[in-house]
Amino acid sequence: MSILQAVVRGFLRGAERGMTSKRGNKNFYKGRGAKSSGTKTKRGGFVVQPHKIPELMVPDLTDFELKPYVSHKALKINPPIVTSEDLLTRLPINQEKSTIRPQQALDLGSPKNKKYHDFSNISLQSKT
Repeated sequence: MSILQAVVRGFLRGAERGMTSKRGNKNFYKGRGAKSSGTKTKRGGFVVQPHKIPELMVPDLTDFELKPYVSHKALKINPPIVTSEDLLTRLPINQEKSTIRPQQALDLGSPKNKKYHDFSNISLQSKT
């Protein structure tokens, strides 16, 4: 083996890879992407900052009928392929200024736009 090959092998083996908790000694602790919820003090304490704590907005599910289980026998639905032309024809565009009117923007949840939710041409296939 030549000297050049030995140098190249040394660079590859000693390449700088990301430091993880598996690469350090038994006292090394890096953490895995959790956000800090406060700051450390000079004397080793920790001050929690409330604006750094994530606040989860959970809806009230007391009378919710659905369960968190999906059967493995559920039917497979193949939705129609939507192209950019289909999306442009569905958007209400003001012809005078050629801009989208915000009061008539496409709202998929509104009952007045039920014509966009027509799934009659979808074929249901049993997953067997």
